[in-house]
Amino acid sequence: MSISSKVRTVLGATLLASCVFMTACAASERQRTLSAGPTDTGIGTSTAVRSQLAGTWTLTKFEVLDAKGQLTPVRAKAQLTYDTFGNLSIKGVLEEPLPGQKTVTEAPALMYTGRAVIDAPRQELVLMGADATVEPDPAILAKIAIDARRKYIVTPTDLTISAMDAQGKVVSRATYRK
Repeated sequence: MSISSKVRTVLGATLLASCVFMTACAASERQRTLSAGPTDTGIGTSTAVRSQLAGTWTLTKFEVLDAKGQLTPVRAKAQLTYDTFGNLSIKGVLEEPLPGQKTVTEAPALMYTGRAVIDAPRQELVLMGADATVEPDPAILAKIAIDARRKYIVTPTDLTISAMDAQGKVVSRATYRK
């Protein structure tokens, strides 16, 4: 069955016209875009705090709550690294036992990687997607309060992060220097 040249010409012209017509039409949105609003970048905003926190920090002081309810200094070494996307890693080791531990050999080595979300108005740092390990005893994570709510104070050279219990009492405090 052969198509005549006249029919071929009409079909070709129709096909060409439909293509031109379809490409000339403006596309409509399939769904409404959601606006997250403008990104604040001024002093005290999450963006500004992330910029302040970005970099590598070295632990200068670590304190934990003892049996008497007092913050007690514990010799430790640690390095905290944070980037402006919220990625956080902490590598550290205690050089002496935590209050309640008997020997230095029980003192753990900590490895943490995850995200730290900044709540600038509350000056809180929320750890998310955490992958934390403590050797030799993973149960020590509870003593270090890795899941606790955290408050931060940051200056151009110093960072203090305080972990708090459910009542808002500080249970550990780490001070770092950039």
